[in-house]
Amino acid sequence: MSQARLLWTLARFKLGLWLASGFFASLMFYLMPLLPGLVVRRIFDRLQLDPSAALGPLLAILAGVAVGRMVQLLLAVCVENGVHLYAGTLLRANLLEQVLRQPGARPLPASTGEAQSRLRDDVDALVRFLTWTLDPIGQGVVLLVALLLLARIDARFTLAVFLPLVLVLALVNAASRKVRGLRQAARGAAAEVSGLIGESLAAATAIQVAGAEARVVGRLTELNAERRRSALRDALLDNALRSVSYYAAGISTALLLLVAARAMREGRFSVGDFALFAAYLEWIATVIGMFGHYLTQYRQTGVSITRLTDLMQGAPARSLVRHRPVHLRGPMPALAAPEPADRPFLELVVRGLSCRYPDGGRGIEAVSLRVPAGAFVVVAGPVGAGKSTLLRALLGLLPRQAGTILWNGVAVEDPANFMVPPRCAYTPQVPRLFSESLRDNLLLGLPAGPDDAALTVAIHAAVLENDLAAMADGLDTRLGPRGARLSGGQVQRVAAARMFLRRPQLLVFDDLSSALDLQTEAELWRRLFRGDARPTAATERPTCLVVSHRHAALRRADEILLMDAGRIVDRGRLAALLERSPLMRALWSEPGSVGTASPATADASRHPSDPLP
Repeated sequence: MSQARLLWTLARFKLGLWLASGFFASLMFYLMPLLPGLVVRRIFDRLQLDPSAALGPLLAILAGVAVGRMVQLLLAVCVENGVHLYAGTLLRANLLEQVLRQPGARPLPASTGEAQSRLRDDVDALVRFLTWTLDPIGQGVVLLVALLLLARIDARFTLAVFLPLVLVLALVNAASRKVRGLRQAARGAAAEVSGLIGESLAAATAIQVAGAEARVVGRLTELNAERRRSALRDALLDNALRSVSYYAAGISTALLLLVAARAMREGRFSVGDFALFAAYLEWIATVIGMFGHYLTQYRQTGVSITRLTDLMQGAPARSLVRHRPVHLRGPMPALAAPEPADRPFLELVVRGLSCRYPDGGRGIEAVSLRVPAGAFVVVAGPVGAGKSTLLRALLGLLPRQAGTILWNGVAVEDPANFMVPPRCAYTPQVPRLFSESLRDNLLLGLPAGPDDAALTVAIHAAVLENDLAAMADGLDTRLGPRGARLSGGQVQRVAAARMFLRRPQLLVFDDLSSALDLQTEAELWRRLFRGDARPTAATERPTCLVVSHRHAALRRADEILLMDAGRIVDRGRLAALLERSPLMRALWSEPGSVGTASPATADASRHPSDPLP
């Protein structure tokens, strides 16, 4: 999609407002300054003929033009701001939608800080230029009118004084490629600084533990120095070109004085003509300078469009300007809550699922599994076996290269949009919390219900009630940047409560209890199987697909899927696997597995409701 077509599509989103902006901020903005020159010319010509002539009507016209100019500028600011708000909101909404449509585990093409920089600076640059797109029309009209008026007085004078301005315009156009390169470098350097700041704030505790504060500050200093150099080079060339354009008026004025002096002595050039030339010369020089700046900004806007489309990772450029409601006026639309599942869950079947990372080729290969309703299936294996990759590919968080996913016997073509509440909910290995209150982190837009009843049930199921009681502000407690005020175990249980709150048919955990102590872990599994987080009927057991190497989870498993090197190498109940699999025995005996049961007594999975040790 070409840059011009993209801008036109964006302009059509609020066509009336954009045309009003073009009329007041482009056409009238450039034409109205021509009127005072005509009035001033008439005043000087009248005074030259009759020094005592009455000037009241002409001065009144001049004052009226000044008032009209102020009204025009006020209207121009109003409509331009309206275009900025609507177009900027549309662009950001489309960008966020495309980012959220990407597989959730795929990283952004830039750091979080740089992505924020693009959402802020590049969107602002694009919508600002959008209100300038009609400027060449106003500039062309004013140049045509002014040159015709001046040529009627003296064509040779007109050619002599405006030739430098044309040369300046050619110079600005010749420097456009350099302008684009410097703008790309400046935006990239600014994004590097934003990215480092965002990552440092997110990992503040880790930086302090490692004693790396000085190195981080040093790196930030280096990036800021590079940002300063890039910004200075960009601003220097931009201001130099603008200055050359604007100060060309001084050269033209000097030429006007030299050429007009003799003609005025000979009576071929009146004082009024000179006043009109001087007035128009300054404004036309300004207009030509603005046109040169317009050409510069056009190329810089191309840089912003490229950076924004890159953020969408392969989505067509038209997705950036797709029309949609933005709700800047009137009541906000209600947040959509997941509806209860229309059909009961029977089974999840996966056949030949393959997902490989493009950088190193690692991942999973030809994985097949079955999770019937009410089953507790555990995926186990050494570090790097592909356990988390399996869950992410199953849920559509990573793109699959092969395989079939069946939900109740029906193929799932788009798991990223299908495997969501109320069908499925997922807690990752490292849950993400927001810098908001505990209530907002749990609800994420869901209605809380009367007296927070649903919240209370979910918090109890996640063994979070004692932690909540210790918080001074209860559910309204602010969790700090990305939940920094909580411990690792509290973060995991908040994520679990958030999942339980959505009452899904299938619960997917990735090492949920890794940061929990034995007592809390035992209580969490006990409440889960007792039905405190039961999705529907009182007789229905929760269905779980779990990645874990903890004894408490392995002993409850109806089936254990043993993975190694991206493949399922064995499957079965715990006792059978411990008897025949050296890998299972090695995992069971690892210190991080946490448990006291011996292999001979490990098969507790046949009775999932039995108490844990």
